[in-house]
Amino acid sequence: MILNPRKSDFRGNLISQFYFSWLDKLLLRGFRKTLTQIDLFPCPKEQCSKRLFERFDKHWQTELKKNNPDIKKSLAKTLYSLFLIGGFFFLIENLLLFTLGIFVGNFSSLCTGENATNQIDNNWRSSLGYALGITIVSIIITMTHSMAFYFVYCVGMQMRAICIIAIFKKILRIQQSVLHKVSVGHIINLVSNDVFKFDYGIRYTNAFWLCPIVILISTIIILVNIRSIGLLGIGYIILHTPIQVVLGFIF
Repeated sequence: MILNPRKSDFRGNLISQFYFSWLDKLLLRGFRKTLTQIDLFPCPKEQCSKRLFERFDKHWQTELKKNNPDIKKSLAKTLYSLFLIGGFFFLIENLLLFTLGIFVGNFSSLCTGENATNQIDNNWRSSLGYALGITIVSIIITMTHSMAFYFVYCVGMQMRAICIIAIFKKILRIQQSVLHKVSVGHIINLVSNDVFKFDYGIRYTNAFWLCPIVILISTIIILVNIRSIGLLGIGYIILHTPIQVVLGFIF
């Protein structure tokens, strides 16, 4: 339900969406006075809990027909599009970081050395191009970074909403004799604490497929620039990964 019809296009233009500047007026209004329901933006239709659960339930009913139903598969089928969009922005961000490093390295080579001033004067077009490239790429990186985390957090939020509704509907179907075996505190803990782990756990899930790509590109760049000696650093990173995984499970 749209609380205020005039705010149906509250996100504004593309730049406003990338930098979330459409929130500025709301934050300023909240600083000046207590916000009321009419001040809030409408919930996007694709994020309404009713629609989310209907999409999830369709996949979940199909999953229940299998011998070993898995709720993770149903959640993945429901929210994979948002997850992939977030992963796409993460990929673009990392590729731009490589580009930024190349621009900075080339620009630094023009600004160092005994004849740095003469090099800049003789190659002023290249210097200007690298400077503009660094500026433009840095701006785009901030945009892709914010959008990547926005979509990832949307996935976590929608997972949380779906699971809360699923728990509620499950409780309504449970017989009273079985329900007495589950404490109210346990149910409240599931809804108020446990489901919030989706928000934290989903943040860097894209790293599972993104890190190998980044390592591969890094290896190619290192081999081109400093030859095989750079493989020592890459080897250290690869060998250090299992240690981090083990420490993550322990702590």
